[in-house]
Amino acid sequence: MGHGLHDYTRRHGGLKMQIDFYDGARRPKNPVQAAKLSSQCGIHIRSSMPLATHWKEYNPKDGALKTVIPTAISTVAGKFEMDRHDDVAKKVCTDIIQNGILQQRYRLKKAYWQKVQHLTPEQAYLMKPGNVDEESWKRLVDSWFDEHYQKTQRTEGEIGAIELYKISHTNKEGLMSDTARDAYVKMVNMKMGPHMEHEPVKTDLQIVEQVIKEHSSSRSSTFLSSVGVSANSRRTSTSNARIKELEARLAIQEQQAVDASAKYQEEMEKRIQTQDEKFQELERKQAEQLEAANKASEQTRLAFEKRQQEMDAMLSFLLRTSQ
Repeated sequence: MGHGLHDYTRRHGGLKMQIDFYDGARRPKNPVQAAKLSSQCGIHIRSSMPLATHWKEYNPKDGALKTVIPTAISTVAGKFEMDRHDDVAKKVCTDIIQNGILQQRYRLKKAYWQKVQHLTPEQAYLMKPGNVDEESWKRLVDSWFDEHYQKTQRTEGEIGAIELYKISHTNKEGLMSDTARDAYVKMVNMKMGPHMEHEPVKTDLQIVEQVIKEHSSSRSSTFLSSVGVSANSRRTSTSNARIKELEARLAIQEQQAVDASAKYQEEMEKRIQTQDEKFQELERKQAEQLEAANKASEQTRLAFEKRQQEMDAMLSFLLRTSQ
């Protein structure tokens, strides 16, 4: 249990934080509950969860890692007051975990791909980060060195259309709309998923075009045009020259989005920490007041007993003298 949750439980007499879920809402409406739930999911992903390269591997029916998501939800739920079997709760937690896994894979690729791309896979295996298990790291490395993956990277350039889509649909706070996030997750899963040998390799742009047709919007159509694809040539290839022209500006936007997201998370953590400190200060004052009241009560009791003893002694003296 995180330090903040431990303090919350201690302050509330052993009661865990209640998490309220609402049908149709992707996150708890209470910002503190949402932040704590996301934080605990992130901690579990980074510390205990094997990373797959395709979401289908987590399928609870026939996936190779079918027990991972239920175990993750059960573990996280154990830290809160919530029904781990509730369908809405499971859906929200699954969505948080799915996005967390994508972010973790992205962070690892961003941190290590430049270091290992000129090595052999066997050499890259030896560069495993300390917080990633061997099997997960091997799966990630194998996916990076996969011929399908390499071909799409060479075709699309350093920043592919999928990442361009993500950057162009991310606001200044580092957030995406629900529709854009769903589309991006589907694009990544299609790119990282298994590829049939007899099928032509789909480029990032072809994947983006396919998903956009399923999540059609004026902004998405504008996005295709912005990367140099006309209405009559969307099914062929993207304009690498146009992408390269956008790389510098988009790299800045991406960094701004990352910084904004980090700032938002930091502000949320500070707000929660401030609330924790206020609760602790209130608890301290209440303890001091209770201690002072108990001390005053004890002093009053001792004074009363002393007075009673004096009166008993005087009464005994009077009785003796009267005899």
